[in-house]
Amino acid sequence: MAVSYQGQSLPLGDSDVESEEEYAVAPQEEEDTEEQKKMKELVTAIKNGFIKKVREILNEPISDDLIQGRDQEGHSPLHWAALGGYNEICELLMERGAPINEHSDNDYGPRPIHWACVHGNVVTVDLFLEKGVHIDTSDLNGCSPLLIAAQYGQSLVLSYLLQKGANKFHVDINGDTALHWAAFKGFPEIVFLLLNAGLDPKQKDSYAQTPMHSACIKGDIQVAEMLLEHGASIDDVDNNEKTPRMLAIKRRHHRLVQLLDGRDIPTQLWDWKTWVFGPPSRQRVSVTFFVCAILFWGYPMYYWKVVPLTFETSPTLHHSFIIGNILLWIFFVWLKLSNPGFIKPNIEAFERAQKLVGDPTSWGEYNDLHNPVYNMCHTCKTVRPIRSKHCRQCNMCVDHFDHHCPWIDNCVGIKNRVPFFFFVHIMLFDGCLTYLMVYQVLKAGQGGFFVYIGIISLIFFSFPVIIMLGYVWMLMLVNMTTNERANHKRYRHFRDVHGHFHNPFSRGVFMNILEYFNIVEPAHLKKKPTQSFIA
Repeated sequence: MAVSYQGQSLPLGDSDVESEEEYAVAPQEEEDTEEQKKMKELVTAIKNGFIKKVREILNEPISDDLIQGRDQEGHSPLHWAALGGYNEICELLMERGAPINEHSDNDYGPRPIHWACVHGNVVTVDLFLEKGVHIDTSDLNGCSPLLIAAQYGQSLVLSYLLQKGANKFHVDINGDTALHWAAFKGFPEIVFLLLNAGLDPKQKDSYAQTPMHSACIKGDIQVAEMLLEHGASIDDVDNNEKTPRMLAIKRRHHRLVQLLDGRDIPTQLWDWKTWVFGPPSRQRVSVTFFVCAILFWGYPMYYWKVVPLTFETSPTLHHSFIIGNILLWIFFVWLKLSNPGFIKPNIEAFERAQKLVGDPTSWGEYNDLHNPVYNMCHTCKTVRPIRSKHCRQCNMCVDHFDHHCPWIDNCVGIKNRVPFFFFVHIMLFDGCLTYLMVYQVLKAGQGGFFVYIGIISLIFFSFPVIIMLGYVWMLMLVNMTTNERANHKRYRHFRDVHGHFHNPFSRGVFMNILEYFNIVEPAHLKKKPTQSFIA
């Protein structure tokens, strides 16, 4: 496959500049010309979205050369404005004669519209199309905006382009379609959208590889399942005589190989490995190991080794340990079987939002936080509430999605985050009691091989519990989820107008705690454009 220019685009908002008043350009190297210094100054202002500073620079005599010029990386100012989604700056540059559809001066040669697709800036893409840029314009690798959207997992841009009539069968210089790229990058929602749009899962590129080959290189089980459900073959060979299964084996994607091997075996449901470790698409090795370690090693060691030595001398310790373990299993079963906040499909709301996608000019009544087009799930066919996300393991959207916990084999969301909070504390409590009992056993001189193995296992379990406990408290105090903390750069509502991090959900420590325990209603639900749209 062709190489995308992922990594070529620099992240926005990483500057320490907080405002236009504080704006200053770092000292320049002596060999830079005056024009190069001004270009750096202009690009820095654009990256930070400082429209006032951009106007000042463009009013200087040298501005015409800057608008037509390139920075040291070969990109024009309009490229950077498109990447940041700063439409006002884009329009200003266009009014001053900036070339709207020229390549960057590098090996990949992206055009500004391609960079707008990288960060999912639909309104900016719409602006370029209004200015006359062809919807299928290609970079030097033959990638159209549609292919770039597929490469970067931008489902909203991709849906918009399809509605606007983009050529869904467009291929790059290596014959790869958007479906090849989505499978290679491991984006199930994009794959689902493209398959429903009519792309052929059996189409081969210049190397005779199908999207199934791409999925097996990546190792994404959910993508492979989608392709198989739509008729993809696992027997096609590429120019190197490699089948998708061979590529999966070479990349050591063992779970994917299991899926490919067992697809035509109806007795797989009765396989003991499936019952114990789960199907290839949702294996539960961690939870199986967790349960077996406690039931088949921890409790026998406690009964045969610890109780005879310490029960009479420390009865309170043992009573506390027994109560703690009863609570542990109660919360474990509760969390394992609980509904974390699964969101039901809402096709009617999804179709209404789908109509909005093709008309960004109608988005003015919504802000980024409540715009339904930013909360569509093409897999579940629904418009998600704010802060929700599609879980790839559960294959459902979860309200206030935090993470999919492998120790309980379930998601943590708005409906079970409180019991999860107590579950983590109970695990730490039981762990501390276990350390005390181990200490008493060692003090009595009754150590041994199995005791030391137990100590190692206890340490192994303790570190993730301690880290998780601290993380749960930290996120509760700032009113964020694990998903939001890890992916905040992908969510536009976590950026201020200058691209810097901003948490719109934090209401202060006390109110954040009350909201976490569902005592008070989340502040963002008091204004409910998205919720009313869904209803």
